[in-house]
Amino acid sequence: MHALAFSASSNGGRVLEIGFGLAISATAIQSVERVTEHVIIECNDAVYERLLEFAATAKKKVTPLKGYWQDVVPTLEDGSFDGILYDTYPLAESEWHTH
Repeated sequence: MHALAFSASSNGGRVLEIGFGLAISATAIQSVERVTEHVIIECNDAVYERLLEFAATAKKKVTPLKGYWQDVVPTLEDGSFDGILYDTYPLAESEWHTH
């Protein structure tokens, strides 16, 4: 997860993270010096509350956005992010990938 976070934030600037979860990747992104803003989309109510707490104490600017990524992403300006990390949890059985 750390490698994915460092890859997504390697250009610095504004980084979009879709899915906050346990804050593992969010914490890694916050450690990248060149990141200027960290925008995080989260749909789960309890996880979003933890995201708000994370944002309040983060080293870098965190912009929490509540909702499903499918609804929130179209409201964001095209081309406004320097990196994107997508790591969501399936919300329905039909979204599970099996190998």
